[in-house]
Amino acid sequence: MQFDKMGVPFDPNVSGRDAFKQAFNTSNEGWNMDFTQRRVYGQSATQEMSKIIREGISRYGDKPYL
Repeated sequence: MQFDKMGVPFDPNVSGRDAFKQAFNTSNEGWNMDFTQRRVYGQSATQEMSKIIREGISRYGDKPYL
């Protein structure tokens, strides 16, 4: 979700939830759509993540990563 562009570098040991909260400097959950999320994504962070996952499945299908 490009949290790196918001000053939060990718770290596989940090959950998406925690990265989201750090990027938006909030205690809100990703499904709780506030003004900032609508401005950045046009929808809640949870909805944006679902869109990204669906796009990946559509593009790459169920092929295993080798």
